[in-house]
Amino acid sequence: MGIKWTLLATSLLTLMPITVAVANNDFYQNKAEGWFWYEVEPEEVEEKEPELTAPPAPAPQPLKMPEPSEMKAPPPAAFSAAWIRENLPKYLDLAQTSPTRENVELYLYMQKLAIDNATNFQEMASLLTAGDPYLDENTRSAQSEGLIGLQKKKAEANAQQVITELANRVGFFFFFSGQNCDFCEDQAQILEYLEGLHGITVIPISIDHQPLANGLYPSYRLDDGHAEKMAVMALPAVFMVTPQGQYYPVSQGPISVNQAHQRIIQVAYRERLITDTEYYSTQPAINHQFNVSSKLREANLEHLMDTEGFIAPDKLMPALRDALYGDNQ
Repeated sequence: MGIKWTLLATSLLTLMPITVAVANNDFYQNKAEGWFWYEVEPEEVEEKEPELTAPPAPAPQPLKMPEPSEMKAPPPAAFSAAWIRENLPKYLDLAQTSPTRENVELYLYMQKLAIDNATNFQEMASLLTAGDPYLDENTRSAQSEGLIGLQKKKAEANAQQVITELANRVGFFFFFSGQNCDFCEDQAQILEYLEGLHGITVIPISIDHQPLANGLYPSYRLDDGHAEKMAVMALPAVFMVTPQGQYYPVSQGPISVNQAHQRIIQVAYRERLITDTEYYSTQPAINHQFNVSSKLREANLEHLMDTEGFIAPDKLMPALRDALYGDNQ
């Protein structure tokens, strides 16, 4: 009996460390649950089959409108200007690729159509232009050779008179170099001529402090920073100056007498040293008030435009006549 218990106890002691180890391990992992042989086995929970539900219906997509580029424009009216522009090259290609009598004859008729349309337009334009002060170029400038010559001479005479009067209000700086500047000597001769013709005042300034080789303007002044201040880049140079110290370039490089007249008038008008009346009297054209461009800009007709910037003829023509003629319609 003692031997059997001893063997049984030894067998139990041999197995206990494994069992205790397992139990102790569960204990430390599940502290408050107690020994495993006191635990109540959990009841098996019957798993329910997941209920099958239909997927949600997709959200309705917004109706896609065709892009403007995808919308095909209707073809132009037959034999219209747009139709000719689009199809005449096609008839030409066909006639040149396959020059049969029918293809060539058809192209020639289509070409004649385009020419006749242009002729009809030109005839109507001539009828409407005659006597219209805004459309008839005779109103603004003489068209015959004889009248053009007379008009040009009158404009030149007015220019000389305007420059002579301007000479009382402005003077001219003449920058030159005494050496290696042949054009400076030629420019000096022209300025001396203008002095005698209009009574202008010329103040000669030597860049290199040397006199002109031809002896003109012996009483010159030495450049003392004026050329740099006025940004003189080329010689000879002529600047218009005012008693108030303002200066305006007339030329940097040689100019003729006629060019000098024209430049002086242009610079004086640009800087508002002469009036509109004085300036226009020096131009060959007359009646500058008949200017469609300036009249329409002043009329402010933008409010008549549609979404594409086009103004329908039935709206534009009355507005145009009102802007040009006012109460004189």
